[in-house]
Amino acid sequence: MQTVCPITNERCPYQKKLVNGVCEDQLTCPIVDVSFRQLKKKRKPLKKKAILISFYSLLALLLVAFIYVFFFTNLITSPKVSESTPTPVPSPIESEEGFVVYINEEIDETTQYENNPLPLVPVSNDEASNVVRIKIDSLSIFALVKSVSLNQYNLIETYPDKSIVSWYEGSHLPSENGNCILVGNKYFDSFAAVFNQLDQIAINDQIIFTLNNGTTVVQTIYDIIIYNSPILPEVVFKLDGSYPITTIISKTGNINKDTGDYDSFIVVLAH
Repeated sequence: MQTVCPITNERCPYQKKLVNGVCEDQLTCPIVDVSFRQLKKKRKPLKKKAILISFYSLLALLLVAFIYVFFFTNLITSPKVSESTPTPVPSPIESEEGFVVYINEEIDETTQYENNPLPLVPVSNDEASNVVRIKIDSLSIFALVKSVSLNQYNLIETYPDKSIVSWYEGSHLPSENGNCILVGNKYFDSFAAVFNQLDQIAINDQIIFTLNNGTTVVQTIYDIIIYNSPILPEVVFKLDGSYPITTIISKTGNINKDTGDYDSFIVVLAH
């Protein structure tokens, strides 16, 4: 009966005797030595594979954690904009140019203003005291005119309506000798206003005014001036004169991101 090697569990070809279950020549046995070397070679790749698996598992966990934090956290904390959220009403811009405009930074430059049909003013024998209508056929403008006075800052304040043209009641009527001053918004509360296309007007275009007694006054545009400044010169607001002139004032140019207002004025002169 052959001896079973306690290391390889195979039959010993040398028929070595076991002493207390141990082969006395196991340290010098070539079979045992080969087995040990084979075991060592097998253990190294197993250890490396286990380390690689752990490393890639850690990377996968970190990637999952990053995706969760970046995407899901942003979805939870980002504010949700609702269409029903009320838009804050812009406050008037105070300036020194002689009137106040209402403007909003986020406006739609493509929006066009549409006129509403207006009833005619009946003719009477009363003396005219204010302007009630303005009509500019070249721009398809037919709008109401409301009287305005100076505000607490001594400025002409535009009437708070996108469809209204403001007539400064301290100025003259277009039928009188002197300066008739009208102002209007290009935009009002993010909507195109009555003078949205005033910068497209041309010299020799006609303006038709209707007074509150039903009489009409026709004037012709003779000059158009662009002031690239937030302040208009005093000559624009000069009231006295030896013949009737009309000064129409509105905004034009680009919007200043700091003030939310246009950076230029358009002044249309007619007589």
